[in-house]
Amino acid sequence: MSGKREEVKEKKRFRVKENSEQNEGAKIADIDKLRKKRSRNAMLKRVLVVSVVVLAAILVIVGIETAGTRNISIIISDIAAGFTRGDGFPIEIDGATVRDAEIVGGSLALLTDSGILVYNKSGGEIKNELHEYADAAWDVVGNRILAYDVGGPDLRLDSKSANAFKKKYDEKIITADYSKSGRFAVITETSRRLCELTVYSKDETEIFKWGSSDNYATALSLSPNGKFVAVAAVNVEGARLSSKIIAFSITDGKELFRYSIGDKLVLSMDYLSDGRISLITDSAAITVGKDGSACVEYDFANRTLQNWSRGDDGRLALAFEDEIVILGADTVKLFSQSGTQEIFGNIIHSDFYKKDLFISSSNGIYKLSGGQFAQIISDEKLGGQGLKIAVSGNYIYCVLQDKLECVEK
Repeated sequence: MSGKREEVKEKKRFRVKENSEQNEGAKIADIDKLRKKRSRNAMLKRVLVVSVVVLAAILVIVGIETAGTRNISIIISDIAAGFTRGDGFPIEIDGATVRDAEIVGGSLALLTDSGILVYNKSGGEIKNELHEYADAAWDVVGNRILAYDVGGPDLRLDSKSANAFKKKYDEKIITADYSKSGRFAVITETSRRLCELTVYSKDETEIFKWGSSDNYATALSLSPNGKFVAVAAVNVEGARLSSKIIAFSITDGKELFRYSIGDKLVLSMDYLSDGRISLITDSAAITVGKDGSACVEYDFANRTLQNWSRGDDGRLALAFEDEIVILGADTVKLFSQSGTQEIFGNIIHSDFYKKDLFISSSNGIYKLSGGQFAQIISDEKLGGQGLKIAVSGNYIYCVLQDKLECVEK
């Protein structure tokens, strides 16, 4: 009997020892798992840090290529600006009159009658620069803002968070243009000439100059690669206006062609990447071939053009009183929608984003995709009539009468 008891005790001791060994093994396994998890987390952190450093290095290299070595500090400033936290939207507009709104480097930029403001998607203010321009204008391309005073001497180049340089001329500025290449061009009115064109490299060195004593300039455009420039010039012949497009090669300084457009007045001009030049005039949209010999024209048929927008692919959206027309880069009609007053009310502004067209109107914001318009948000929800919209990523920034609003597409 005692032998059986001893046998049972021995079995219990064995089970306790076995369980203890299993528990110790489980603990060791858990510790190993925890160590591996921590090791993985540490590795992920190191990979993340290395990725950020590599990305920053790439951005710096790209910045050096596009903006020059002296602008590395601007690139770093722009990266840091992305981490600025705001209180979100809406944002009150305190007394300033908004002249224009564009997207610069993924953020919302405003040109007002007194300054340049930039907000990131969280509503964080990353730029608030005052100016004293009597008639402020700008050209926004990619992550650069070229702002200037029409009829005045001042011009400046900014990123979304910092200033690259400021320049003061001895003459009055007529218009200016910025290219993706980093080159920029300025037309001034001098005491000797009605217009004088100067093209600068990205380090502000003069690389091309042209002037005219008998032509006024109404528009200007650099090609995306910065190798060509076109001027819309107008003079008076007898009692009639005579307009022409004059294109130049900046590389060799030669005139490429002159193309006459009669008595039409050029309102906007864009040098396309394929060498063609897209024009919006007071009576027609025109595409001039890269050699100046071919031309396609869409006549407005005596309708008043209320506003227009241009896509990165060269498409044009033209808004008339009761119709919207979309033209391809070759000025061929791709889409038209009549009866727009019944749909939208008064069209205020439009903006292309990739393949889609967005429209701000007195009835709200609409999106044209796949040949159909759909309302994204009504005017009642915005709380006021929109003045302008700017689209970036999944967001539509709306400039209202007294505030800025942001809605998802």
